[in-house]
Amino acid sequence: MSVMIDFEKSSFFRRKEYISLYLRDGESIFEFEFVEGDQYFYHVAIKKPILEVDGQLVKEEWYDLETPYGYGGYLTNSKDEAFLKKALTQYQQKCRDESIIAEFLRFNPNNSFLPDFRELMKFCFQERTVVEVDLTRSYEAIFKEINPKLGRVIRKSIKNGVEVIVNDSSQENREIFRDLYYQTMEKNRADQFYFFDQSYFEGMFQMSGLKLFTAVHEGNVIGGITIIEDEDRVYYHLGATSPDHYHLNPNTLLLVEAIKAYSEKMEGFVLGGGTSPDTEDALFKFKKKFGNVLKPFYIAGNIFNQQVYDSLCGMLSEEKQKLRYILKYRF
Repeated sequence: MSVMIDFEKSSFFRRKEYISLYLRDGESIFEFEFVEGDQYFYHVAIKKPILEVDGQLVKEEWYDLETPYGYGGYLTNSKDEAFLKKALTQYQQKCRDESIIAEFLRFNPNNSFLPDFRELMKFCFQERTVVEVDLTRSYEAIFKEINPKLGRVIRKSIKNGVEVIVNDSSQENREIFRDLYYQTMEKNRADQFYFFDQSYFEGMFQMSGLKLFTAVHEGNVIGGITIIEDEDRVYYHLGATSPDHYHLNPNTLLLVEAIKAYSEKMEGFVLGGGTSPDTEDALFKFKKKFGNVLKPFYIAGNIFNQQVYDSLCGMLSEEKQKLRYILKYRF
């Protein structure tokens, strides 16, 4: 008898409506499922056409796979290497049949596939370290371990009249958050990828399990964070702060209120890492003030058609060919 599972419900990041938020022209959702007895292997990603490399048009029809922004990776309940190799053999054949030459995966730091079976991946390394807050304890117990400097910052924010609306569902504040997010990305000189369009935000806020926390000062929204509620954890997703109100530290108060809201209700609050792999990264050091559970974040991938892959990489400049990324032909 085969196991029956709704893979889409296994994680927020695997939901079709979430993945669809990242689809662009010509892209589609790729899905693979392999079940044998009570063991299963599953993967879902975005299938992207390879149209050009370094300004040169690609004449033939080729694709690659990429997990959407956030956390993904192979889903399995098996530790049986023979089963996993069998599943991966069929998975790789399906990719070749669909003219998919390679893949890039962002593994959830709580995914059980890595690092146990990293040898099954063509490409795999720890890209950075992420911070998680242990939510199995009471808020009071968690707050005692929070960096003392944060306590002073939080008290100052509250004294200055900053308040947090938990699970803010008003349309007006959602739109204000979107505009503040764009301002924050501009200030941080973020990559164009992070400037999600209006339809992205509209779709995001329609999803169950996506919550908005907003910071309000004198009746005005001055900051916000979106939280993804998953199976047993919550994840920091997007954040924004009014450029005129950094001195009020709304982001610090927002994270503390989120911890308070989910403590003893979830196992952990994944804050993510810094803007770089550097352990001295300012954002990473800031997040470490909230929690001391550190976990590796792996990026990985496979090549399904080495000949075509090498041909596309050969179209790159000599400097770009040295890039460490598996989908280097996209840079």
